[in-house]
This record gives sequence, structure tokens and C-alpha cells, in this order.
Amino acid sequence: MANKQNLEENVNLENQSTNVTTAPKVARVAVEPQYGGPEMSYNQGQYQGQGNVAQQNWTAKANTTSIPNDQTAGQNYYNNVAQSVSDNQYFNVQGNQPSLVNSNELNKPKKAGFFRRFTDYLIVRWWLVLLLVIAIALSSLGFYAFQLSQNSTKETFSDVKAFIEAPTTASSGSPVRWKVRVVNQNNVSIQQVEVKLNFDRTFRYTKAINPDPADTSGNLYKLASLSAQAEGTNEAIIQFEGTLSGNIDEEAVMSGEVTYVPTPLAGRENSRIGVPIEAERTRITSPQIGVTMTPTQRDVQNGSEAEIAVVFENLSEKELKDLRVRMTYPDRGGFTYSSSELILDNTTDVKTVPDDGNNVWFISSLPRLRTQTLKVKGIVQGADGVKLNFLVEIDTLGSDGTYQSLRSTTTDVVVTSQPLVLTTEVEGRTASKTYQPGDTLTFVINYQNKSNRPLTSLEILGFVDDEANVLDYKTLAYVGGTNGDLNNNVVQWTARGVPQLETLPPQARGTLKYSIRVKPDAFANLSLPQTAYTLRPRAEARSREIKSIQFSGEEYKALGELSFAQDPITKEISKTKANVEVTWILKSRQTKINDVKVEAITTLPPSSWKNIIVPDDQKNKISYNPVNGKIEWVPGFVEQYSGNGKDPLKVTFTIEVNAQENQSLKSISVFDSPTIVGVDDFTGERYELSGDVVKAQKN
Repeated sequence: MANKQNLEENVNLENQSTNVTTAPKVARVAVEPQYGGPEMSYNQGQYQGQGNVAQQNWTAKANTTSIPNDQTAGQNYYNNVAQSVSDNQYFNVQGNQPSLVNSNELNKPKKAGFFRRFTDYLIVRWWLVLLLVIAIALSSLGFYAFQLSQNSTKETFSDVKAFIEAPTTASSGSPVRWKVRVVNQNNVSIQQVEVKLNFDRTFRYTKAINPDPADTSGNLYKLASLSAQAEGTNEAIIQFEGTLSGNIDEEAVMSGEVTYVPTPLAGRENSRIGVPIEAERTRITSPQIGVTMTPTQRDVQNGSEAEIAVVFENLSEKELKDLRVRMTYPDRGGFTYSSSELILDNTTDVKTVPDDGNNVWFISSLPRLRTQTLKVKGIVQGADGVKLNFLVEIDTLGSDGTYQSLRSTTTDVVVTSQPLVLTTEVEGRTASKTYQPGDTLTFVINYQNKSNRPLTSLEILGFVDDEANVLDYKTLAYVGGTNGDLNNNVVQWTARGVPQLETLPPQARGTLKYSIRVKPDAFANLSLPQTAYTLRPRAEARSREIKSIQFSGEEYKALGELSFAQDPITKEISKTKANVEVTWILKSRQTKINDVKVEAITTLPPSSWKNIIVPDDQKNKISYNPVNGKIEWVPGFVEQYSGNGKDPLKVTFTIEVNAQENQSLKSISVFDSPTIVGVDDFTGERYELSGDVVKAQKN
């Protein structure tokens, strides 16, 4: 107990010695059990008080009187002391081997590990940890919502279907209709819908059916919106026509893509969704009809006449019937129709008047391997460089009474506005653009400098398209005091004959004239069709400032001729009775005359008509009406060159004449003056003629 008391007193002394300014104190405790147990030594603890504390050695020994006299009790006592010492912060209890602690180590606080320091830092700043946890949670929630939105867009708004309805087969060059269906099967509406079609090289877009495309090539269509499924209009149909021009049995492929913006995503970035359109194939078959369409001149001066020629041929193995040819002219007043001709190859058939309006012609039959030619003329208007588009469609009448397209094609002419304006015409032939053998035609060329600078060394040429060679250039004469030169049927004017052409000031103008006579026997060539007898004056000009300017005037046609004659022959039966054989004769010149009809009225009794008709092929074309006494002959047409290298058209009929008492045959009229009508097949001119009164006997 003494030792224990000494130890406690030493400890108290230690606690009270804070004012000593010597080196730090090291305590040493030695425990010696009385009963011969092993000596246990505990290393000193280290401590540092306030200020410097003197280093002292402390020794503690067990009191033999206080420890039980057995080894177990001694061991327990030893453990209690050791525990007491170890509980003191100034002691470090160790094992059997005592060791001194460096005095410098006593002054250093023991350094904690990184993890301990980090957790201490976080515990002190718990609010920072809370904010960090909240930020991580919000970020995770936002990322999850974004992924959910993306998945929702793809899964919910992608249900749009698009289909191409293409013909299985299509004749090469024949217009065929394609259809595209777009169906919105989403539960939301879509907007900004665009349909982009991919055409291959064999396809050529011709026209829109509904709606109009967003570009001229016909492969882009824009729709405002489509309603949600089962709400309003959720389907759109696009229809258009096109032609295929690939090899026979080649397959034309058409595909595409539909893009749109779902209404809930409108205004968001990258919200447009695309849906592919599955490709469809059409097999190309051989064409039924071939078509070419070309202008006489590609560049046409503003205000002048353009001519478009369409040639189509039956390429099939059978006759094509009930055809319709339809022209579509440039819109916005770019073209004004003036005339047309529809000509069947190797025949004299010419149709000069459209059957419907100014752009539709009907053809009852087009035999196999035969060609039909349509020429359309009109005045073009437009600014310099404007392209005017012409479209021709050839249709056939179907069993349902509607026309189905066989073939179509297009062509363009370009309006030009030149610094020098040229016009040419035949003087005095504005109302009727015709001529006939023996006429003297005066050709006029007007010119004007429309630029703002002088034109120097101007040269003007005048010539006439004359396929039938009806003009006699030996009769050429200059009119109005101007002189030129004739070279190979081309009249040339320069400053030598027209001084003004040396320098033509801005806005200055002038007129050149020359005349040529039409040959008297101009229409004697039976090998030429009536369409060859046309004259078209042209003019051309060039100077140092301009290379060449051309102008094509209107076409002038040869006027046909319908002539009528009658030859009555009286065969007397008695002095008061006779049979009069009347022969009517119709002739043409170089043109065919249509809608021909001859009428006459007789006052003789119905019994006078003998119904004797010669030749047989005219029996059904002449008639007599006993009620009003009208004799009517309707041959239909008179062939070209009839009576001018070919036999004229004739019919002979017989009328019996009976003289009354005190009446001579010479005084009896068989019928009054007959009337004759017909229409020129080439020019459209109408003929109205009259014949002489026929007497029973000639005077």
C-alpha cells in the first residue's frame, strides 16, 4: 500500500509541477511482485504540460504486505496497476522490454491518417456533403428524364407510314401516274411534313396532279400538317405524272423519305424525324407511239411568230383509233395562237382548224407505221431571256369514255430582246395571208435601233422560204428608192445602197422593200403536196456591234381554187318533149376542197326526175326532193389537182322536159342558177360560187 500511496503522491506532484522550467519529465514505473514472479517493466509515458516540465525518474514497487500471497492474486494486482497506468495519458504501457522515448517525440502531436482527416473534415462541414448529395441526385434525375424523353420520341412519334403506288408496267415515253400516300399513325399531330422522292435516270417528271411540288423537278413536296390518328385528316395523297424512257424490260426504281416534326417537339432542336419510303419498281415496255416536238427557231424575238412542229408515229402493230392531240401553251400571255395544220403523212388530208378551242385536235385513225404532223404558230411575248414551255399530249379514248394518255413531250423557245428590232411581212396581205399564181408580192423589212449607242456598218438580208420554188427572182425589183444586191436568192443591203446603214443612230428606223412575181404555172408540179406551197419571209441583220439577229415572219399559203361548170345536152323525143342530160363538173387547183355541195331548184313536176345517175359512185351523193324540187349533189370533197393534171370530179343526171301548148323547148328552164360552196383544206378559205340557168335547148 505504501508503494501505491507513493505512486499516487508522485502523480499528484506531477500534476502540480507545471511551473518548473526544466526539460520534460519522463516517468518510469517498475512493478516488482513479492512472490518471486517475473519483474514487469512498463515504459515511461510521455506528456507535456503547460510550459517546460523537469524530467524526473519515477519508480513504483509493489508493497509485499498489500499483495495476496499467491501468484494469481499478484497477477491481478499487476494487471490493475498496468491498467491504471495505461489509462493515464502521460504513460505508454509496453511489453517486457523497457525503452526510452526520445524527448523530441514527446513534443510532437501524433499525425492522423488521410482518411481520418478527410472524414473529420466532412463531419465538420456536413452542409457541404448535403449539397453535394442533392446535386448528384438532381443530375441523375435530369439525365434519366432526358433518356426517357429520347426514348419516348423514338417510340411514340415515329409511327408514320409512307407508300409509293407505282404502275407495274409503263410504255416508254407514255405519261403514267404515280401516287404517294403518307399516313400519320401517331397519337399526336405532325407538322412541317416534307416528302422527298428519289427518281432514277429513266424517269422524267411531266406534270403535277395534286398538290404542286415545291421544286420544278417534281421530287419535293411540302405539307403543313397531318392530324393525329383518328383525329381529322391524318393521311395525305400526292399524285403526279411522269414518263419512263429507259431500255425495254428495264426496271425504273422510285424511293424516298418522309421527314416531319411532332407537334409536342415543335421549336426544339433536332426534333425532325425521318421515315424511309420503300422503293417501288416499274417495268418499261415498248412505246405505242413515238413523238418529237421541235420549234422552227429556238430563239424567237419578242413580238414575232414562233412555230412548233410535232411529229408522232404509230409504232404499234395495230391501228390506233380515237386519238386526241392536246397542246398546252405557255401561261401568262407568253404565246398567242394564230394558226395550225394537222397533216397525215403520204395523204392530202390537212386539218387547219382545231376541233376544240385553239389547242385540241381529234384523229379518228392513225394506221400502223404512219406519221402525223402538227404545226402550231403564234406570237410570243416576254422579257429578254424568258423561256416559254410547250407541252403536247396524245391520248386515246378508253372504253369508259375518258381519254388515257399515250405519250407526251415538251419543248421550249426563248424570247430574245435585241438591240436591233427587225420585222418582215408581205405588203397588203395582212387580212388574208394567201397568194396565187401570177401575183406580184412586195416584201417589207422594217428595222430600228433600240439600243443607246449607234450601230455601224449595218448589213440587212432579206430572203423567203420557198419550198415549191414558186417565186421568179428574175422579176425582182427594189421599191422605195433603196438598192441592194441579189446573191443566191438572198437580197443584201449595205451602206452602198442605203447610206443610213453606215451609222444608224439610237432609235433610228428604216424600211426596205423588194417585189417578186409568183410564176403563172407555179402549181403545175403534181408531186408536191399542197403543204409545200407556202412562203415565209425572213430577215437578218448584223453590224460591228452585233453578230447576228434573225426574224421570221408569218407564213403565207397558196390560195386554192374551186371551179364549177355544167354541160347540158338535150335529146329531143318530139317537138314538145325532150330528155336533158346535165353534167356538173368540179375542179380544184393544187389544194383539196372540203365540204363541197352543189344545189339547184327545178320548177318542173316531180315526174320530170328520171333518177338516171352516172357514174355509179355518185348515185348515193345526188338527190332530188319532189316537195320543193331541190336537186342536191354532195360529193364531200374535191381532190387536189383535180382538173389540173388529174381528172375533174363529175356527175350526170337526166330530167325530162314537156312543153305545153304554144310553148317551145327553148323557153323552158330545167333549173335555176345553181349554188356551189366549199372550204379550202389548206388555207381554210370558204368558196361560194354560182352557175348559169339551164335551158331545155340552147339558143
